[in-house]
Amino acid sequence: MRVLPAHRFYYDGQWNVVDLTQRVDELIEHHVQRCADIVDIVSKGYGTAEEIVQQHFEPSLLKGPGKHMAINEILSHCELLVDCGDLTEAGNHQYETSGTRQFETLIPSLE
Repeated sequence: MRVLPAHRFYYDGQWNVVDLTQRVDELIEHHVQRCADIVDIVSKGYGTAEEIVQQHFEPSLLKGPGKHMAINEILSHCELLVDCGDLTEAGNHQYETSGTRQFETLIPSLE
């Protein structure tokens, strides 16, 4: 199946057609990698959402509204990691690792 994206529908003189299967695989891999990065960051002692954001994103992305978007992105993934048992929340968005990486099988199972 081919789909047309919401952004850059027509770009540089051509249609921007996306292979849906390939794109789904890319998005799943992106979320697996994002969760892996978060677990690795938390395992190094950076446990607050703010600390995770600072460790994960380039400083230039955290200017203006970028910081708020980054925090929401990290909190969304942390919520998933808590729900699947890979992180625990000690309160006020302070996280610790549990030693598991169940997200590695959970997220790809959504295919």
